[in-house]
Amino acid sequence: MQNEININGVNIKQVVTSKFLGVILDEHLTWAPHIKITASKIAKNIGIIRKIAYLLPKKTLVGLYHTMVSPYFTYGESGNVDGGLER
Repeated sequence: MQNEININGVNIKQVVTSKFLGVILDEHLTWAPHIKITASKIAKNIGIIRKIAYLLPKKTLVGLYHTMVSPYFTYGESGNVDGGLER
């Protein structure tokens, strides 16, 4: 049985996954669906780069990596390695 949530007389529907600010969480608040989808996108983009690698200079390939792959790893980073808050 599902718990029903009601806010101001409006029933809130329970969903299996939800996307917020580009991050997908499941009903147990794990990142599993987000990781699965992101890994698939990264693999697709790496495949594209590999198929055209013989046509392009190394500098261009590195640029493509930084454009097509790297953002998936850096999205949401705080930018501060020691864990402190950055203002």
